[in-house]
Amino acid sequence: MEKPVIDEDLCTGCEICI
Repeated sequence: MEKPVIDEDLCTGCEICI
């Protein structure tokens, strides 16, 4: 999944997050 994920639990502005 190549999407900018903005999660306070996982990441805050990632390019490739799973």
